[in-house]
Amino acid sequence: MKDQYFSISQLAESQDISRQTLIHYDRIGLFHPAHVNPDNGYREYSPSQLDELETIMMLKRSGLSLDEMKAALSDYSTESSLKLLESRIQALDEQVKALQETRRRLSDKVAMVDKAMEHEDGQIVVERVKDSWIVPHPVKAPYSLEEVSLATKECLVKAFAAGLKPRYQLCAFLPLEALEAGRFLDTDEVFLPCDESPSPLVRKVPGGLTASIWHRGSYGRTPEKYRLLSAFCEANGLEMVSGSYEYALNDHLTTKDKSEYMTRLQVFVRPL
Repeated sequence: MKDQYFSISQLAESQDISRQTLIHYDRIGLFHPAHVNPDNGYREYSPSQLDELETIMMLKRSGLSLDEMKAALSDYSTESSLKLLESRIQALDEQVKALQETRRRLSDKVAMVDKAMEHEDGQIVVERVKDSWIVPHPVKAPYSLEEVSLATKECLVKAFAAGLKPRYQLCAFLPLEALEAGRFLDTDEVFLPCDESPSPLVRKVPGGLTASIWHRGSYGRTPEKYRLLSAFCEANGLEMVSGSYEYALNDHLTTKDKSEYMTRLQVFVRPL
């Protein structure tokens, strides 16, 4: 008689799971042993239970909870199983889509940091940029780092709630009047770069001629870079015609060392 049963260890090994998992399944009523040895209390399983356990493991891999598996197996007919499996396929497709989007954003972040590391602190670049799109959000006065941080979190929540696809890049905007007045820390707006979208939350930033300076280190030291950028534009016959778009490329998302932070300070310009 004993040869007709699998021990709990044998059954666990067949599915590459732990004995504790099978014990737990027994205790919650999901999967009972076919027999309990009266001499030693050991759980024993019949060969036919291999198929039953395989079904449970398939449902588990599909993402069902223990309670959902119990409910499904209480009436597991062809009709009910097809409905269940079709619903799991749809759920898995949605998960795959979400994972692919997360992977894309992570890849963008890696490329962003790699590009940032190619530039020197204080390096100035004049170039034409293409149209881009952002999700903006206002910063409350007095525009301190605390208000900027809070506004960034609010912007992230707003963007994800609207189903948008912002990049893992935290950015801020310094208005032109603040730039011209030398108030280089009065950023009154944060924004997240994103894909083109008809959403009213998304704003288009038209492309054009820009001058950018690369800043390495904490944000509080950006004023010195703005002075260098202003002097460069004046010396090269360029007029700043927009506020500064501050793109954080290497930030707290990728390093704890603020000396490694890299920010691109970009303004639109035109020849005088």
